[in-house]
Amino acid sequence: MHFSWFSARILIGCSVAVVVLSMVGPDAWSAESVEQCNRKMAQTSDVTAAAVPLRWRFERYGPGRSILYGGEHVAEAFAQEGFGHSPALDDDWDVLWTHHQEVTHLLKQRPQWAAPASVRRKRLVNHCNYFKAIGQKCHLERHLVNVRAAIAARAEALEDSREPVKYLTTYQLSNNQERAAWLAAVSADQSRTWVLKPCSAGRSEGIELVRGSKAAGETAKRHHWAVAQEYLSRPLLLRRQGLHKFHLRLYVHVASWAPHPTGFLFDEGLAFRSREVYGNTPNVNRDVFSGVSDKVEPLSLASIWQEIGDARAKLVWRRIVRLFEELLLSEAVAQSFGDAGVLEQQRGFDCFDLIGADVMISEDLEPYLLEINQGPNLWVERDGPGYEPLMRGIKTTLVEQLAAWMREKLSHGDDLEKEEQYHRFVNFTRVTPATQQP
Repeated sequence: MHFSWFSARILIGCSVAVVVLSMVGPDAWSAESVEQCNRKMAQTSDVTAAAVPLRWRFERYGPGRSILYGGEHVAEAFAQEGFGHSPALDDDWDVLWTHHQEVTHLLKQRPQWAAPASVRRKRLVNHCNYFKAIGQKCHLERHLVNVRAAIAARAEALEDSREPVKYLTTYQLSNNQERAAWLAAVSADQSRTWVLKPCSAGRSEGIELVRGSKAAGETAKRHHWAVAQEYLSRPLLLRRQGLHKFHLRLYVHVASWAPHPTGFLFDEGLAFRSREVYGNTPNVNRDVFSGVSDKVEPLSLASIWQEIGDARAKLVWRRIVRLFEELLLSEAVAQSFGDAGVLEQQRGFDCFDLIGADVMISEDLEPYLLEINQGPNLWVERDGPGYEPLMRGIKTTLVEQLAAWMREKLSHGDDLEKEEQYHRFVNFTRVTPATQQP
């Protein structure tokens, strides 16, 4: 480390102060006194950002209770990567790790950030609040309109000859034109089942299954801020002691939205499998679920691939990667949510998004997106000790690699080539923007 004479004087002064305080009495010496000296030394222009220890925070700036997102194994992952064993409680941090949207509150707080921010590496925040379809089904439906249009435009211009990505037909009921279109679709096929979902609810709350014009009309009157999504009537079923419905919980890390969108799909994930045998008549209590319960058990993706066979598993995975290329990284994203370049220009901190996506596979091996979650469940012990080894094997591995990426990005910043930041991602699949495909 290089010090100027001014820095040396501060260092000597801090040392003398500690000695003097110690001589006066133990009560006069405190960690805060030393920390104040250290911060003064850190503020000198000659001390590089690399000399400042990495720190992370999970305390919210917005209202509401603060909890460590994911629990103790997250703290262990940060400590393993040099972030320290204790999270920051003040404004002196490098990473804000939370499952809440804190950007609005951060922008209000930024002018009051502690002085060490001037020599810190650029701060990194989990959740960019840019891709607003995360956790918001109405915004997702509007985005999918643009995604389909982009796919069709590329195909018409002969710029993309690949197999098109498929998404479930969905209507936003708060839009008069779309609500009328949905009621017309219901009338045209009275046997077709639809899933009614509140725009912002989670954990399968408020979901209804609707079939027939009468039921649809009554539902449309009661539900305004909701979407009507096509029910996948012919899902791929697991043949284990009968036929059972399941869907996948996949994790996508969007490392950057601009200037070049960069995403990674975690190779492992979870499958939620119904314990009840699948029936021909849809049932909301049996067929709609979002997590582990007495009616739903978790499985690893590896067990799903083993059951359906290697060739079919590779086909499904290739189609899943394409689904996220179009959903998260295509030209439709800017059309839906604006120029991502303003994120860094206007905020003064970097951000990333860890997205949890629920995907169901049809019997013809087509993956269909059900929804995407703002805070994918990263806890490993909440489903009981019997499932903790499975959860740790998936979620702890995911968090450890994310912590390693954060350290690389924060420690080297602009001095590190973009690709070098990702060399620790050994069990992720790179998601490439559709417009960059050959």
